[in-house]
Amino acid sequence: MELYFNELSGENEFASLEEFRNAFSALMSMRNKVLRFGRIVRCKSDLSQSKVLPGTSLVATFRNRDEKRAFFQWVSRYGARWDVEQHHEYGELMEENGVVVTESSVGEAAYRCHQGELSGLLSLATTSWERAPLSITWSRNAESTSLISVDNFWDTHVLVRALENAPRVVGSWTGLEERAQQQFPALSFANNAFEALNGHPFHPAASRSILAKLGVLQCLKEALREKQQARVNEILAQHFMGEKAWFSDSSVTEKRNFKQKLTFSHPETGAELFYPWHGKVKTPQIRIHFTYPVIDDSPLLIVYVGPKLTKR
Repeated sequence: MELYFNELSGENEFASLEEFRNAFSALMSMRNKVLRFGRIVRCKSDLSQSKVLPGTSLVATFRNRDEKRAFFQWVSRYGARWDVEQHHEYGELMEENGVVVTESSVGEAAYRCHQGELSGLLSLATTSWERAPLSITWSRNAESTSLISVDNFWDTHVLVRALENAPRVVGSWTGLEERAQQQFPALSFANNAFEALNGHPFHPAASRSILAKLGVLQCLKEALREKQQARVNEILAQHFMGEKAWFSDSSVTEKRNFKQKLTFSHPETGAELFYPWHGKVKTPQIRIHFTYPVIDDSPLLIVYVGPKLTKR
């Protein structure tokens, strides 16, 4: 489960600085519980400057160096800042109970839930955000609106029970392969699809990014199979088009210069086939090569997950 701190629960919700300090101290205790399960709580990069009271930023509320140090160890932790690799698009309209949550942790968690990722929120207690689950309305256009349910935690005991029942954190490339095969039954994986990752240092953030992209392919395959053309068009527009697309074709130059590397044996027929379409992970540079176009009555085959093949 990916957890995000709901920074909106700290804005204009407290009558005094002391009330906020007590609530934030309880949140940090919850975060410590999360760490014991091998997970992190993700947050916005500019969290320290969030205004918790008129003229008072969050960073100005700490009572001593220990509180300040613990906070900055959190926000500087590798992989903690979700907006470094934001998934939901700027300008989209996402609302919760009439409050616009676009470009917030609430909006990001909702979008990831919509894409099949198990995601939840941590909110400050004694606020108007003490509700679970949250219902997020996502409006893409006049004809396309989704209602997304997101788990929301403000009580430590409820959070711990949820973490105990959640799938274990992936801690190795072998674990990533096992999770992918279990979590995405609509996809087909070549027996050696993850082999190229062996011998490379494991990166938790890259592992999460790989699972997120495989989740999109799973959603695309399911939408095609169920003849949901509007959903298919939505996924293609969001993730296969534009400069920041998660998936793209290799360039003409790459196809010419790296044709052999982009050719893989089909696991069933043994035929040598060309797979230039790929999903992209930025840090480190990892690629997911798969069959494209995706067809409803043919397997969506993942043939390669590993370091970028077209490096010059």
